[in-house]
Amino acid sequence: MRWFFSLIFIYLHIHLTIAQQANERPIRHFATQQVEKELAATFPEVTEARMDIEKYIRSFRPVGAIKNKNIPIVFHILRNSAEVTISEAQIVSQIEALNRDFSSQAFVPDFPANQLEGFLAKRPERLNISFCLAVSKPGANGQRGILYEDTNVAEWSADNQIKYTNAGGSDPWSTEDYLNVWVSKLADGVSGWAQLPGGPTATDGIVIDYRFFGTSGTAVAPYNEGKTLTHLVGSYLGLEELWNESIKCDDDKVLDTPLHNGPNIGCPVYRHVSTCYQYATVEMTMNFMDNTDDPCMYMFTFGQMLRMHAMLGPKGPRKMLANNGNLCYREKIAGLNGTTYDEHSSIVMQPKLSIQPNPTRGMVQFNIGNISNEFAVLQVFDPNGRQKFTTVWETPATTSTMNLDCVDWPPGIYFVKVTGDGQVITERLVITR
Repeated sequence: MRWFFSLIFIYLHIHLTIAQQANERPIRHFATQQVEKELAATFPEVTEARMDIEKYIRSFRPVGAIKNKNIPIVFHILRNSAEVTISEAQIVSQIEALNRDFSSQAFVPDFPANQLEGFLAKRPERLNISFCLAVSKPGANGQRGILYEDTNVAEWSADNQIKYTNAGGSDPWSTEDYLNVWVSKLADGVSGWAQLPGGPTATDGIVIDYRFFGTSGTAVAPYNEGKTLTHLVGSYLGLEELWNESIKCDDDKVLDTPLHNGPNIGCPVYRHVSTCYQYATVEMTMNFMDNTDDPCMYMFTFGQMLRMHAMLGPKGPRKMLANNGNLCYREKIAGLNGTTYDEHSSIVMQPKLSIQPNPTRGMVQFNIGNISNEFAVLQVFDPNGRQKFTTVWETPATTSTMNLDCVDWPPGIYFVKVTGDGQVITERLVITR
């Protein structure tokens, strides 16, 4: 019987270990909606400002091609323990991640063109928003936008005190001209929060926990691809999260995103159905404004892209941020793998992916270059975000080529994603008949 009890012991030990590991898995929690609710209660003028912004959004019409908007970022690193050790390389990795995600192609769901009010004819190839390290004023003597501050505050609550020097935090640079990002250890399991346009200028910006920042250093899996800040920047640029904590199935004011009954975590399989309708509606779990693991978030929609550009437009609440290239740090700083980066750089050797022919009626050829890793993962997603094809692709430093037969695939807009060595490329593939 001794062997029986030994087996029972081993069984219980294994399952307790698995349960403990599951409990230790970090779960990302955004406090944006909580902070926004408290701001609106404290400052009644915020509600009126948000109503005016929505009126402006409804009247926004892009004129001609949507040009790239370059946003300077100031990083306030609040060091309250040896844990919070954020290197410049880690900061650079976060800028890289933002430039990766906000230079990707906007996802266009299968909506009739008239539902997007004719904008489909003007859709850009990419989101056309970029980010750089800020400098305090034009000129070589300007202060860089990386501020390291020691503080006695052990953990920061979601009350915006981190944004005040007299509370142990760090005062922002001009919030009209710069995106201010505070990085430190946050309390109550909060991963970060952002202030949407229309709030008080004194507290404008983004706060993020050090464990969810960048793609190296203190960043923890599965949130180590820099997409926590991508989500928060989306909020900062006027996107609401796909779920509402107060009103179930409330609309996020973007036409081409489905209603979500709550945030999704992990990596849900395709056709994760919302309960917001009497009939099954597939949630957009791969959208940056949901809350799935970083490897499973990879796109903004066309409607979300338009809303962000409206915020940055000539009459938008974020207009002062747009094209502030003169407020970018112009000296090169050390980055990852011995490379160097300047104010307009996301990766010095920018990965490349070309698709020929595109549109295609069947056969397609992928050409990839500048991936430093020995292999990459290539995935193709259908118009509903379902993975259609995946393969591990050996990628030498020079260009590599692969052919794919998609003659039997339904016509539509597909997304091609290549991931290798922390670098991600996304391109759109159009199949016609």
